[in-house]
Amino acid sequence: MVVHFCLIVALGSTATRIDEKLPSDARVKELLIQDIFDTEPREELVRLGEKLFPTYHRLLNAPNAAWWHHAGVFDLVARSKGDRSAFLEPAVAGLAHKHVTVRRTALRLLTEIGTTKETPPILALLSDKEWTLCIAAAEALTEMGDQRTLAALNVWLNSSAERTDKSHTEVLKHITKARDDLKARLEKAKPPGK
Repeated sequence: MVVHFCLIVALGSTATRIDEKLPSDARVKELLIQDIFDTEPREELVRLGEKLFPTYHRLLNAPNAAWWHHAGVFDLVARSKGDRSAFLEPAVAGLAHKHVTVRRTALRLLTEIGTTKETPPILALLSDKEWTLCIAAAEALTEMGDQRTLAALNVWLNSSAERTDKSHTEVLKHITKARDDLKARLEKAKPPGK
């Protein structure tokens, strides 16, 4: 017992206890469907970080995985530390999910870990049926985009179908702002004299 205690003290206060058991896949699934306002159980999963990444991969690949499993995994990985690159492809695939919450959490994860390579599928979200997701996609492109993204935003804005509903007007306003913000960011990043 003394040796165990000394090991924990020697490793520091952020170290995981040596005998700490990880929650089972079933327990993680259970925690993913808890009330969204009860964040304490999810915070425990976030704290465990990459130790649970194998569990998250199994949940994403399970044939019976519900939409909330995918959304919960993307949310937890976005908030976790460590090498999350193995979740890039599942998150890109998540952008095409039929449930908007999965698309939204996949977008959030890609905004955290993605590169300009992931911008083409995010550009497609500008035409999503859920207008708030269109706005979130535009904001993500502002952070992740490059010159090609800027060109694509211009194409989208110049070829957008004429509609007069309020949500479309809001989307246009936000995408225009995102385009302008991206252009300003790229101009600022340009080396002097170019």
